[in-house]
Amino acid sequence: KAGVRPGLRFQVYAVQADGTRIKRGDIEIKTVQAEISRAILLGGESPVDLIQTGDILVNPAFHPGRAKVFVADDVFTEIQLQNFRDLLANYGSVLEKELTVRTDYVIIKPAQQGKLIDKARDWNIPMIPADDLRVLLGR
Repeated sequence: KAGVRPGLRFQVYAVQADGTRIKRGDIEIKTVQAEISRAILLGGESPVDLIQTGDILVNPAFHPGRAKVFVADDVFTEIQLQNFRDLLANYGSVLEKELTVRTDYVIIKPAQQGKLIDKARDWNIPMIPADDLRVLLGR
């Protein structure tokens, strides 16, 4: 109902009493129907314990009712940037050109130091490797 699509992946976190999150595993959406979606479990200690009431399902680009704002570091080509724009648009998220206080995530290449990495760290903006983002979005 809220834009969930087959191939979309979510990370599953348990919330502790002090508010910290502990990752339980991952799920991938396989089928979507009017009132329910079916997913497969991709990891975790025990499939029985993977998802429990009160757990949080997280996907960086997926947040119904609010567009997530991404900025890609300066190491990507224009073709790669357009690919990110198209991919994120499928989930209501946007790729902006400049880092601002509205930025939710910075897309980076692993083991590279682009000019936005230090700024993102200074501003406490989470960074996500491009390959991880593609996996979470089912691509």
